[in-house]
Amino acid sequence: VCGNVCVCKSSEEVKNNLSEGDVLVVPETTNGLLPYLRQASAIIAERPGMNSHAAIVGLALDKAVIVGANNATKILKSGTTVTVDSTRGIVYSGNEKCPADF
Repeated sequence: VCGNVCVCKSSEEVKNNLSEGDVLVVPETTNGLLPYLRQASAIIAERPGMNSHAAIVGLALDKAVIVGANNATKILKSGTTVTVDSTRGIVYSGNEKCPADF
């Protein structure tokens, strides 16, 4: 999945900054963010665990999700384009690795 990064460290930042199709990068997700998680093309969360909120919601919404992404909110920069390979847990810079059908 390819998209522009939207780094948010609070629920308020998500509400104010997330655009449709963005790759949302957050410390963790909550139920209050559900309407916004639907808008994201992918979710990258720092909180680890296959049973974490982000992992469960991502599966339910059929979103690409990476959990346990240490320091993702510090490393990734809003506005940059990335490709998220959730199968491998890798984030690539740019969209060169994005399949043509995305």
